[in-house]
Amino acid sequence: MSAVRTFFLFCALSLLVAVKAENEPINLTLFYETLCPDTRKFVLDELVLTYKSALQSKLILKLVPFGNAKFVADGNGHTNVECQHGKEECYGNRVQACFIVKYSPTISQSLDYVKCMFEKEDWKSTSNTSVKCANELSLNWTVIKQCTDSDEGEKLIEVFGNQTQSLVPKVNWIPWITINGQHDDKMRFEALFGLKTYLCSNHFNNQTLDACKSGSAKAVFSFVVLALVMTTRLFLW
Repeated sequence: MSAVRTFFLFCALSLLVAVKAENEPINLTLFYETLCPDTRKFVLDELVLTYKSALQSKLILKLVPFGNAKFVADGNGHTNVECQHGKEECYGNRVQACFIVKYSPTISQSLDYVKCMFEKEDWKSTSNTSVKCANELSLNWTVIKQCTDSDEGEKLIEVFGNQTQSLVPKVNWIPWITINGQHDDKMRFEALFGLKTYLCSNHFNNQTLDACKSGSAKAVFSFVVLALVMTTRLFLW
């Protein structure tokens, strides 16, 4: 086979591989907690808009409510969960864990419930917003509450907690995102304030995928803002 034919064959195979990779869905996992302001901003400003766009068919979304919570032994052979923002957060995490795992028919409906709770003015009162949103979305609050208040809800949180605490690298910022099981600083900085643009630039073809043909300027500005916020926090710590 001539060198020219070999070259063109290589190019053709490379193109096929690129197209195949571009058409494969991305596994996007969000590790979060229900009273985290940064999580709230990310969900409302980035995740919902990205997932509800034409990119939805390209994304396999998973929601993991646990965040910076900790397992604490009580000395009597029982392990309790202590949440970063207190008991209301622990309650919200359990409610959402129960709904996501037990009662939500689709991840899209799970995201709708999470979004609804974050949107409320009293979003820090998960004992109220969980009921309000169940009613607004015509969900069976009785069965969700039964799970939340039972050992079943605690076991689901334990599962999500183990998933969160076994991540490599270890979680040091909430919300924490993995894409196809991977996480790095570049992803964190760019995706938190520009998820759609990050996905389009790094996993999809900006030129051929219609859903990727807008919004880059906002992402650049948001990246600068996020960098300043995180740098300031590091100095304050």
